[in-house]
Amino acid sequence: MTNTRSDRINISSEKHDTYKHLTEGPTSPFKTMKDLFLTSAAIGVEKGIRKAIEKPTSIFAWSVFTSQEDIPFLYALVLSIGEPIDILLEQGKILDLLEEYANTGIEELERELLSSTMPSLMLANKILEES
Repeated sequence: MTNTRSDRINISSEKHDTYKHLTEGPTSPFKTMKDLFLTSAAIGVEKGIRKAIEKPTSIFAWSVFTSQEDIPFLYALVLSIGEPIDILLEQGKILDLLEEYANTGIEELERELLSSTMPSLMLANKILEES
């Protein structure tokens, strides 16, 4: 796999507190930032909207993704948006795309949190059911 950029997964620095809030603590809806990133990317892909990351903050490395579950899921997301199959050989391009979709997805999660009085775990389940 060609690696033309860092293998670190980036999010917008302004969304880092949101990631922390949704992954830290006993009632947080996500166990890890990886899980939240994957969910955010899926929501962004479902919405069909990419948003560039202006001030990136690294949250974990590609190696955190599991080869049996996470990486095939990432590949499926990328292929579902119509990218050619040879993109699967370019980790950097995969990350660039999915970081932008995740940036949209985390904003959607944030919007739902701000407009809802539901506990965060119930809200995350609601969003996942609607996706």
